[in-house]
Amino acid sequence: EYSKSNIILHKSSLTIKPKKIVGLIGESGSGKTTFVNLLTGLLEPSNGKIKIDDFDIHEKLELWHNSIGYVPQDVFLMSGKIKNNIAFGIKDSKIDKKKINKILKVCKLNEFLNKKKEGINFYINEKSTNISGGQKQRIGIARALYKNPKLLILDEATSGIDQENETQILKNL
Repeated sequence: EYSKSNIILHKSSLTIKPKKIVGLIGESGSGKTTFVNLLTGLLEPSNGKIKIDDFDIHEKLELWHNSIGYVPQDVFLMSGKIKNNIAFGIKDSKIDKKKINKILKVCKLNEFLNKKKEGINFYINEKSTNISGGQKQRIGIARALYKNPKLLILDEATSGIDQENETQILKNL
Protein backbone atom coordinates (compact mmCIF):
# COMPACT_ATOMS: atom_id res chain seq x y z
CA GLU A 1 0.00 0.00 0.00
CA TYR A 2 1.24 3.47 -0.86
CA SER A 3 1.10 6.22 1.73
CA LYS A 4 0.01 9.63 0.43
CA SER A 5 2.26 11.30 3.01
CA ASN A 6 5.34 9.58 1.61
CA ILE A 7 6.20 11.58 -1.53
CA ILE A 8 8.36 9.55 -3.89
CA LEU A 9 8.64 12.00 -6.79
CA HIS A 10 7.94 15.73 -6.69
CA LYS A 11 8.04 18.05 -9.71
CA SER A 12 10.09 15.52 -11.61
CA SER A 13 10.95 15.38 -15.27
CA LEU A 14 12.91 12.76 -17.14
CA THR A 15 14.01 12.71 -20.75
CA ILE A 16 15.02 9.40 -22.29
CA LYS A 17 16.49 9.74 -25.73
CA PRO A 18 15.71 7.07 -28.35
CA LYS A 19 17.97 4.01 -28.35
CA LYS A 20 19.46 4.88 -24.95
CA ILE A 21 19.71 2.69 -21.87
CA VAL A 22 18.79 4.21 -18.53
CA GLY A 23 19.33 2.36 -15.29
CA LEU A 24 17.55 2.93 -12.00
CA ILE A 25 19.77 2.27 -9.04
CA GLY A 26 18.83 2.62 -5.41
CA GLU A 27 18.37 0.89 -2.12
CA SER A 28 15.43 -1.37 -1.46
CA GLY A 29 12.40 0.78 -0.69
CA SER A 30 13.77 3.86 -2.47
CA GLY A 31 10.97 3.98 -5.06
CA LYS A 32 12.36 2.17 -8.11
CA THR A 33 9.36 -0.16 -8.44
CA THR A 34 6.96 2.70 -7.72
CA PHE A 35 8.61 4.70 -10.50
CA VAL A 36 8.25 1.80 -12.95
CA ASN A 37 4.62 1.27 -11.89
CA LEU A 38 3.91 4.95 -12.53
CA LEU A 39 5.75 4.90 -15.87
CA THR A 40 3.86 1.84 -17.08
CA GLY A 41 0.51 3.21 -15.94
CA LEU A 42 -0.08 0.50 -13.36
CA LEU A 43 -0.29 3.27 -10.77
CA GLU A 44 -1.82 6.71 -11.19
CA PRO A 45 -0.01 9.61 -9.57
CA SER A 46 -1.81 11.19 -6.61
CA ASN A 47 -0.93 14.59 -8.13
CA GLY A 48 0.21 15.60 -11.58
CA LYS A 49 0.42 13.59 -14.78
CA ILE A 50 2.69 11.11 -16.46
CA LYS A 51 3.31 12.46 -19.95
CA ILE A 52 5.12 10.73 -22.75
CA ASP A 53 5.76 12.84 -25.86
CA ASP A 54 3.21 15.40 -24.61
CA PHE A 55 0.33 12.97 -24.03
CA ASP A 56 -1.00 11.88 -20.66
CA ILE A 57 -0.56 8.10 -20.57
CA HIS A 58 -3.76 7.67 -18.56
CA GLU A 59 -5.79 9.26 -21.38
CA LYS A 60 -4.45 6.68 -23.86
CA LEU A 61 -3.53 3.84 -21.51
CA GLU A 62 -4.19 0.96 -23.93
CA LEU A 63 -2.09 2.66 -26.61
CA TRP A 64 0.68 3.22 -24.06
CA HIS A 65 0.54 -0.39 -22.82
CA ASN A 66 0.81 -1.62 -26.41
CA SER A 67 4.01 0.37 -26.89
CA ILE A 68 5.81 -0.99 -23.81
CA GLY A 69 7.85 -4.16 -23.50
CA TYR A 70 8.18 -5.25 -19.87
CA VAL A 71 10.41 -8.09 -18.71
CA PRO A 72 10.19 -9.05 -15.03
CA GLN A 73 12.94 -10.84 -13.11
CA ASP A 74 10.87 -14.03 -12.99
CA VAL A 75 9.52 -14.64 -16.50
CA PHE A 76 6.44 -16.83 -16.89
CA LEU A 77 6.79 -19.44 -19.63
CA MET A 78 4.10 -21.82 -20.71
CA SER A 79 4.87 -25.40 -21.60
CA GLY A 80 5.16 -25.42 -25.35
CA LYS A 81 7.39 -24.46 -28.23
CA ILE A 82 9.92 -21.70 -27.76
CA LYS A 83 8.50 -19.81 -30.77
CA ASN A 84 5.07 -19.71 -29.08
CA ASN A 85 6.62 -18.42 -25.87
CA ILE A 86 8.26 -15.60 -27.83
CA ALA A 87 5.30 -14.77 -30.10
CA PHE A 88 3.00 -15.14 -27.10
CA GLY A 89 -0.70 -15.30 -28.01
CA ILE A 90 -0.12 -15.33 -31.77
CA LYS A 91 -1.38 -18.21 -33.91
CA ASP A 92 1.31 -20.41 -35.45
CA SER A 93 0.30 -19.40 -38.97
CA LYS A 94 0.83 -15.70 -38.10
CA ILE A 95 4.23 -16.03 -36.38
CA ASP A 96 6.99 -14.20 -38.24
CA LYS A 97 9.80 -16.78 -38.20
CA LYS A 98 12.36 -14.36 -39.72
CA LYS A 99 11.63 -11.90 -36.93
CA ILE A 100 11.96 -14.67 -34.31
CA ASN A 101 15.35 -15.74 -35.73
CA LYS A 102 16.60 -12.13 -35.72
CA ILE A 103 15.49 -11.67 -32.10
CA LEU A 104 17.11 -14.98 -31.10
CA LYS A 105 20.47 -13.56 -32.25
CA VAL A 106 19.91 -10.33 -30.29
CA CYS A 107 19.11 -12.33 -27.14
CA LYS A 108 21.93 -14.81 -27.66
CA LEU A 109 19.55 -17.77 -27.88
CA ASN A 110 20.46 -18.78 -31.42
CA GLU A 111 23.54 -20.79 -30.36
CA PHE A 112 21.47 -22.77 -27.86
CA LEU A 113 18.74 -23.51 -30.40
CA ASN A 114 21.18 -24.31 -33.21
CA LYS A 115 22.26 -27.30 -31.08
CA LYS A 116 18.65 -28.51 -30.87
CA LYS A 117 17.27 -30.39 -33.86
CA GLU A 118 13.84 -28.83 -33.21
CA GLY A 119 15.21 -25.26 -33.45
CA ILE A 120 12.42 -22.74 -32.72
CA ASN A 121 10.07 -25.69 -32.21
CA PHE A 122 12.09 -26.77 -29.15
CA TYR A 123 9.57 -27.71 -26.46
CA ILE A 124 9.84 -26.10 -23.04
CA ASN A 125 8.49 -28.46 -20.39
CA GLU A 126 5.89 -27.61 -17.76
CA LYS A 127 8.20 -26.15 -15.13
CA SER A 128 10.85 -24.93 -17.61
CA THR A 129 13.36 -27.36 -16.10
CA ASN A 130 14.86 -28.18 -19.49
CA ILE A 131 16.29 -24.65 -19.85
CA SER A 132 18.47 -22.55 -17.57
CA GLY A 133 17.35 -19.51 -15.60
CA GLY A 134 19.38 -17.29 -17.93
CA GLN A 135 17.77 -18.85 -21.01
CA LYS A 136 14.35 -18.31 -19.44
CA GLN A 137 15.14 -14.62 -18.92
CA ARG A 138 16.41 -14.30 -22.51
CA ILE A 139 13.14 -15.80 -23.78
CA GLY A 140 11.33 -13.13 -21.75
CA ILE A 141 13.42 -10.41 -23.41
CA ALA A 142 12.76 -11.99 -26.82
CA ARG A 143 9.00 -11.96 -26.09
CA ALA A 144 9.13 -8.26 -25.26
CA LEU A 145 11.17 -7.49 -28.39
CA TYR A 146 8.72 -9.38 -30.61
CA LYS A 147 6.21 -6.59 -29.87
CA ASN A 148 8.61 -3.92 -31.23
CA PRO A 149 8.18 -1.76 -28.12
CA LYS A 150 8.98 1.95 -28.04
CA LEU A 151 10.12 1.46 -24.46
CA LEU A 152 11.69 -1.71 -23.09
CA ILE A 153 11.68 -2.10 -19.31
CA LEU A 154 13.94 -4.77 -17.83
CA ASP A 155 13.14 -5.29 -14.14
CA GLU A 156 16.25 -7.18 -13.05
CA ALA A 157 15.58 -9.25 -16.15
CA THR A 158 19.24 -10.08 -16.69
CA SER A 159 20.06 -11.14 -13.12
CA GLY A 160 20.23 -14.82 -14.10
CA ILE A 161 22.38 -14.22 -17.18
CA ASP A 162 26.17 -14.45 -16.97
CA GLN A 163 28.11 -11.18 -17.27
CA GLU A 164 29.48 -11.85 -20.77
CA ASN A 165 26.06 -12.65 -22.27
CA GLU A 166 24.38 -9.80 -20.37
CA THR A 167 26.90 -7.31 -21.78
CA GLN A 168 26.43 -8.69 -25.31
CA ILE A 169 22.62 -8.67 -25.10
CA LEU A 170 22.56 -5.06 -23.82
CA LYS A 171 24.95 -4.11 -26.62
CA ASN A 172 22.68 -5.85 -29.17
CA LEU A 173 19.63 -4.01 -27.87
